[in-house]
Amino acid sequence: MTFGDHVLVRLDVFNESEREQMFSPGQLRLRANSQPWLVVNRWNDLAPVLMLPGTEERAKISFLVPSDATSFSAFFDDIADPSAELVEVPMPPVKWRPGFLENSHV
Repeated sequence: MTFGDHVLVRLDVFNESEREQMFSPGQLRLRANSQPWLVVNRWNDLAPVLMLPGTEERAKISFLVPSDATSFSAFFDDIADPSAELVEVPMPPVKWRPGFLENSHV
């Protein structure tokens, strides 16, 4: 099986709690076309960070996905609680832009 397409996700994260929270873009995973497995990111532009209360972070995260994927679900893994269930994150429809990453392949 070869994954041949990229999905670039822009993720906005807000710490609305009253305490510091760890965040890493690697906590976000994708599921394509209701497949049983989750896809981890292959690149992102934000190092793991300790978020202070009331702060926000924005990350661009690239995933390599199956070429026939037409719909996606996103899931967040809480690294502070490894026994916790994955949290499904709302994800808008994907806009296809053929060749968008062809030149840089970041």
